[in-house]
Amino acid sequence: MLFSTYIILGFLITAITLFQSLGKASKASVLVILRQIALFIPMAILLPKVGNLGIHGVFLAPALTDGIIFIIGILLVLSEFKNLTNLEREKR
Repeated sequence: MLFSTYIILGFLITAITLFQSLGKASKASVLVILRQIALFIPMAILLPKVGNLGIHGVFLAPALTDGIIFIIGILLVLSEFKNLTNLEREKR
């Protein structure tokens, strides 16, 4: 369970690097802070208590956090590509 979302980490690293290279470090920072602090810590504390998950909740927290961040990352990258496409159209 702990390693189930490691396959999507490549996309997350690429998304963070994309935002940094485009000069949008704030979006990259949001992804990093959400993943490592804002979502992970509360989930690691709350999931063991919710639904009597116990220790399984602790191991489920990173997977859920990465899944949520993956969805947020996809939305941010798609919106950035849309903005880049609109900028390209405006230049023409």
